[in-house]
Amino acid sequence: MCRLDPTLPSELGMTQTSELDMIDHSKPSMIQWSERQPYLSTVTGNERVTAADHWQDVRLLTFDITGSLIT
Repeated sequence: MCRLDPTLPSELGMTQTSELDMIDHSKPSMIQWSERQPYLSTVTGNERVTAADHWQDVRLLTFDITGSLIT
C-alpha cells in the first residue's frame, strides 16, 4: 500500500503584498508576463474541493486577472 506524504511542499508559491494598491488593473497592459515578471493579481476565491474530513486539503483558487490580457 502506498501512502502519500501530506507535508510535501507545493510547487507554487504565494506572497501577500501591498504592491497591488499601486497597480491600476483597469488599463490593459502590453507586458509579456513571465516567471521573471509575474502579473500581480488578487485572489477572489479560495474554495476547498476535498471533503472536510479528508487528510488532503485541495483548493480551487480564483484570481482577478482583469487588464492582464492573459487568456
